[in-house]
Amino acid sequence: MHIVEDFYADLKLPQTEVKPRERITPKLDETDRKLLNTMSEDSSQSYVAIAGKLGTSIDVVRYRLKQLKGVLLGFTADVSLRQLGYTEYMYILQLKNLSAEKIQSLKKVISTHPNINVCHIRCSLFFCGIYMCVQDSGWHRRIVAAIAEEFCEHYRASELLYCQGTSEV
Repeated sequence: MHIVEDFYADLKLPQTEVKPRERITPKLDETDRKLLNTMSEDSSQSYVAIAGKLGTSIDVVRYRLKQLKGVLLGFTADVSLRQLGYTEYMYILQLKNLSAEKIQSLKKVISTHPNINVCHIRCSLFFCGIYMCVQDSGWHRRIVAAIAEEFCEHYRASELLYCQGTSEV
């Protein structure tokens, strides 16, 4: 017997039936689909503009959006980092023998670097993918060089995969 079963065996608790959870799928009609499509194209539109595109009233749009609250996860803005003067870089770092602690340390060094304004990091034992946005286009090389120096026992090579926002690579 299992230790938990041993502990609870003497309590003589009633058995409860475990019911499988039902997945509730919202029923979408044609208006809901058109509304979701319109919102996915431009979520900043006014209810009046959406109602005009759907051929319905503002009240219907408002009601439907309220009903789709679990389906619509939010409204986002796509920001042009290039227009703000940032250059985007994507690097792959080749690493060797990187422990979980060193991965965390590497992520902290990159994500807290004062010259990286936007950063997404994915690491494994042998590779680290870094997406960074910097305003001074020379910083991306200095940042990678600093990582190579700080993690010299683990660092093998780096490769620039992507650059957008400047003609310099």
